[in-house]
Amino acid sequence: MSRLAHLQTEMANEDHGRKMRLRAYWVLSASATFIYLLFGFFLLMVPGVGSVVKLWLLSFTAVLLVTPLTVGLWNASKSDAPLTLWPLGTIVGVVLTLEFVNCVIQLIAQLLSVLRRH
Repeated sequence: MSRLAHLQTEMANEDHGRKMRLRAYWVLSASATFIYLLFGFFLLMVPGVGSVVKLWLLSFTAVLLVTPLTVGLWNASKSDAPLTLWPLGTIVGVVLTLEFVNCVIQLIAQLLSVLRRH
């Protein structure tokens, strides 16, 4: 294989990897935000949800919100990270970060309320 063909193949593989990472970031971001909103409405609208159920839902949501942030920032210094794409990638990253912070605050408050009861 010639040097030029090798470089073209390498560039095509790199471009494919970048596109897959970008798609994964958008799909994970959309699904994490949807689950965050769904669980948030569930916790607010359904009366009598137990503390243990709230802890599990908040923990699951926090893990889901961290996943697209990790994909978006992974190896950011060496490549085009999806989180750094201006403006939409950055806006989605800020929204995910705010959702994650809110989820962690709710999780800590729920843990403290459970500990006070026992």
